[in-house]
Amino acid sequence: MSSKLQGNWWGFVCIAGLVSGCAIPEHELTPYDASTQSPDAEPNDGPLPDRSADARPTIDGPSTSDAADAQSASDSPSAIDGSHTNEAGSSPDVSDGPSAIDGPRDEDGDRGVDEAGSSHDASDADALLSDVRSTDGEVGDVRTEDGPADACAPRNACGGCAMLTSQPGASCGPCNDGMFVCNGPDAVVCMGARSTNPCGGCTTLSAMPGTVCGCRGTVVCNGQEATQCTTATCLATQTCTTSGCLLNDEQPCTQPSACASGSCLMGLGADADNDGFGDKSGSGYAFCTRAPAGYVTNRLDCCDRDGDVRPTQTIFRWQQSSCGGFDWNCDGVEELQYPDRFTCDPVVDGWSSTVAACSIVGDWVHVAMGAPTCGISLASMQQQCR
Repeated sequence: MSSKLQGNWWGFVCIAGLVSGCAIPEHELTPYDASTQSPDAEPNDGPLPDRSADARPTIDGPSTSDAADAQSASDSPSAIDGSHTNEAGSSPDVSDGPSAIDGPRDEDGDRGVDEAGSSHDASDADALLSDVRSTDGEVGDVRTEDGPADACAPRNACGGCAMLTSQPGASCGPCNDGMFVCNGPDAVVCMGARSTNPCGGCTTLSAMPGTVCGCRGTVVCNGQEATQCTTATCLATQTCTTSGCLLNDEQPCTQPSACASGSCLMGLGADADNDGFGDKSGSGYAFCTRAPAGYVTNRLDCCDRDGDVRPTQTIFRWQQSSCGGFDWNCDGVEELQYPDRFTCDPVVDGWSSTVAACSIVGDWVHVAMGAPTCGISLASMQQQCR
């Protein structure tokens, strides 16, 4: 603390009556002399006049150098203690109010004397500067109860010093469904925000763009929050359904779901000779709902080029079919019409010796009577088959 501040403070303490029996130091009662001061100098910075000890008054009472002056001081108003007379010429008591000079009084109304009769010491005066005095004694530093003030007070909502870009708890994200939370003391991060839909909006779409819809249509964005199905025309072989363009009846299919009817007939055969039997060679066919013309639901015809060759054929023929061979009934066997040789007992007409093969001409024996005569006649016969 500077000497000027110490002197001014001590003079205030003495005048205020906070310390009993103190005298203002000589160098602190220096009168201001304008003739000896520079324009920038402050009062009381010039030299002090020489004063005798009996010329300096004390705070506690009259000067000890002259008993008569002390008596006079008790009978007349004092310039030091602030007593004065009222208009009637009588001296008021203490209850009339404090003097303008005697300084502040304590809680008891006296000038620095407590109930025990002791005067306040310098520690009481120093207490008046406790709120503005730093640890090194200099006046003007700000202190808190726990130490120096916080360098970045007030702090942000996350406890740090930096200015946050957004406040914790605020909505965030492209759809404003997330929330900012603290990411350390000086930053925030958006949590829980969802991404936009494929069309750039926030609504959940009923169908994803690019998928098939309607009758061979495609789902496309209709703004950011909806989709629509592009218009498409089904083929002539198809029917438009809620599931899209599906196959009409009698159209080739691979599975029931491909058909508008939901039915796909498998294992059909081509009936080129229109005999009601499908060609059993090659692979089968499949159609929606029913077989179209030229196809049947079976594959039993061993020669689909010849209408006389069919499973239900009963006629024996000596010639081959258009497919070759003599299997006219498609049973896989060339059945002979005349498979036996002749006998007399029992009587059976037949071949004379060797059974002729299909279409072969041989000796045919007709038995006229039985054994032992066994009358016979010969004729030529051509073997037939089916």
